[in-house]
Amino acid sequence: MNKKQIQIRERFRKEVFKRDHYKCVVCKETAVDAHHIIDRSLWPDGGYILDNGVSLCTDHHKEAEKNKISTEHLRQLAGIMYIALPLGFDPTKKYDKWGNII
Repeated sequence: MNKKQIQIRERFRKEVFKRDHYKCVVCKETAVDAHHIIDRSLWPDGGYILDNGVSLCTDHHKEAEKNKISTEHLRQLAGIMYIALPLGFDPTKKYDKWGNII
């Protein structure tokens, strides 16, 4: 990862934490991860978009990575109104963390 990518990643993390008041959107404990709602590997630029991130504690981050907390529920908890999707995704469909249609 180059310096520019690190800066983009850090800015994403800071903005997500600030929006969520540095708390896990699920349990309100201190957040430790800025989770990508739709996995960053599905985006050509890494998906470092505020509306594609939520603040999570370690336990809830593990659950979100396993799709135990839906993308829709995470957006709702964070008050995200805009559904950010990678290019080529159909906005009329619903997707899990890994880009699978649900």
